Amino acid sequence: MDEIEAETDESIAATFSKSIGFQRIGIVLSHPQKIYYSGHQISGNVHLDLDQPTSALGIRLKCKGETQVYFTDRSAGIRRKFSSFENYLHVETYLVGDGKEKSVITGGVYPFSLTLPENLPCSFEGRYGRVRYSIRALLDVTTIYRFSTNIIPFTVAPILDLNRDPLAPLPINVKQSKTYIGQTEPLSMSMELPVHGYVPGQTIPIKIVMTNPTTVVVTKIRVVCKKVVTYHSTEKSRKHKEIVVEVEQPVNKDTDTYDVTFDVPAVPPTGMIHCNIIDVLYTLKVEACVDVSE
Repeated sequence: MDEIEAETDESIAATFSKSIGFQRIGIVLSHPQKIYYSGHQISGNVHLDLDQPTSALGIRLKCKGETQVYFTDRSAGIRRKFSSFENYLHVETYLVGDGKEKSVITGGVYPFSLTLPENLPCSFEGRYGRVRYSIRALLDVTTIYRFSTNIIPFTVAPILDLNRDPLAPLPINVKQSKTYIGQTEPLSMSMELPVHGYVPGQTIPIKIVMTNPTTVVVTKIRVVCKKVVTYHSTEKSRKHKEIVVEVEQPVNKDTDTYDVTFDVPAVPPTGMIHCNIIDVLYTLKVEACVDVSE
């Protein structure tokens, strides 16, 4: 059901609250961290404070999850808006009453428990879009007047299983070279990783081999990991890139092999599984920083 909140000033709201003995309504989740997984239960208690029993349609629990994408684009001097939306979760259930007939409701603590659907996309916050989940409770006094808790956001964490990705166990081996002006031989670099797939908290070991038979001075090696997010509207897509990890390795003239490591930060998974309008991928770049003054 769509919410139609009554527009009242503070004095009218206060008068109405007093007339039915309403003090407050709140919601407390069982997990203080508010982190859940698809298919798991979300439980807690609704706390209703009343000076006296009151007649109402019921105490309603509302839980929702959705993705929104929004961005603008200027072309030929005209700014256009692009957006898209996906709904994954919309649950409304009455803890007391049925929303149709009034009954006497007393103050107290009302426990609840509901099971999240399978295959929910994980929570996500980005430049042009987001995946958000929330829950709240409402005391429906009439079809027009109601009292609501604050909207309580919660996180749906990704279920990471690299065994499902056929590319995850495969190694990475990339080699590139460049011949600079005035040089007869190229400067070459190779990058090796034992596997493709990593999860937050894991350490990524990178073996870098640099062969430099030139007079070009390499001052350092830079490793950059970027997150690339693509947001899809019904008509157009927009990409946004940001650096999630950057590591610099000093160059030693006596060696051509370097072992660079970094820990994977808390980032959303590649692909944003079960979300059709936001895609996430990660790129890894190793570059030799040369002294252009030489």
